[in-house]
Amino acid sequence: MAAEPGHSVWGWGAHLTAKEDRNGGMGDMAWRILIVDDEIPILLGFEECFTRAGFDVTIAANGETALEAVGAHGFDACLIDLKLPDTDGLVLAQAILKRLPDARLIAITAYPDLFEFQTVRDAGFHGYFAKPVSAEAIVHAVEELIFQRNPEA
Repeated sequence: MAAEPGHSVWGWGAHLTAKEDRNGGMGDMAWRILIVDDEIPILLGFEECFTRAGFDVTIAANGETALEAVGAHGFDACLIDLKLPDTDGLVLAQAILKRLPDARLIAITAYPDLFEFQTVRDAGFHGYFAKPVSAEAIVHAVEELIFQRNPEA
């Protein structure tokens, strides 16, 4: 089963923004996200939306740059395009999870027919969206995944 454009194939529960802490106030630390996509307009659009939502955002246009960023920083979540010029997003996910086992990963792809739901989930992803998708929907999903991982976040 592949994701339909603009939709995830599994959902999430409660909503908490990146700027809210467990007491409902504004936290001092923003959640950190790595966004990996080789389509620069999409990459910059996601960067803008996550920044507006209060995230500390790092972007990468390929797998090599993404792994360099993972080596230098910790991330709460990673948004990864599955079809990159230098690596497969599934392989990249495995490399990231070796370094950041608690990171929440969300896959995005313009090629949902190439990436089946179970394969993506088995690679360690917690969510899967087919392009085109609204950045707001992905921001919401990432916020919920981080909150589910650590309700005290």
